[in-house]
Amino acid sequence: FFLLLLLLLLLLLLLLLLPNRYYDNCRKVGKACLSQGIDMAERDSVCVFGFNSPQWIMAALGATLAGGCCAGIYPTDTPEQVEYKAKHSAAVVAFVESPKKVQLFLTAQPNLPKLKAIVVWNPGDAKLPKDTAIPVYTWDDFVALGDADKSLDAKLDAREENQVCGFVLFCCFVVLLFFCFFVQYGGHTLKIFPCFYINSFFILHGNSFF
Repeated sequence: FFLLLLLLLLLLLLLLLLPNRYYDNCRKVGKACLSQGIDMAERDSVCVFGFNSPQWIMAALGATLAGGCCAGIYPTDTPEQVEYKAKHSAAVVAFVESPKKVQLFLTAQPNLPKLKAIVVWNPGDAKLPKDTAIPVYTWDDFVALGDADKSLDAKLDAREENQVCGFVLFCCFVVLLFFCFFVQYGGHTLKIFPCFYINSFFILHGNSFF
């Protein structure tokens, strides 16, 4: 648990040190999610299935910029759990770390009516399957879908300042304490604030929220 927390904190530190690069890449993912053929709607999601990587964060925040959300999948989840999370989160895109995980979504595809694409961010030397029920993209090929999209900025302009759009949750079962990051809209940027979650209350900036 503590190694996972350390890795995630390092990724967040990278977000702070390299804001423009990460933000630009998140925008590209968001534009691809809004592109013709994907057409992410408000409150749709992307599933992210793999170990920590820059692409994990960019997929999650890119979906948030596009008006959706992210449903993370544990690397140890069973195929049944993967299908359940993808279906009930209304996933339109599944981001996976390796080609091995592609087949899980292709098998579950008949039960995932909103799923429109699978994206592999680390395919290695493997050849991705073709002529499948839903397309399978490399990371670069998927991001390129959004090159011509013009709707992302309009969606961002329509959002309210400081509106909460998601949170990242870390849990420690030993002390029953949940450490979170609230993500808020800030114009064309995302603002992240640390908080705690204790006994069904969020503690943020000295105030309590249900």
